[in-house]
Amino acid sequence: SYNTDKLIFGTGTRLQVFP
Repeated sequence: SYNTDKLIFGTGTRLQVFP
């Protein structure tokens, strides 16, 4: 429900999450 860079499992890999 938001658009931002999130860390995946703290591995440093960024993913853009969309609603």
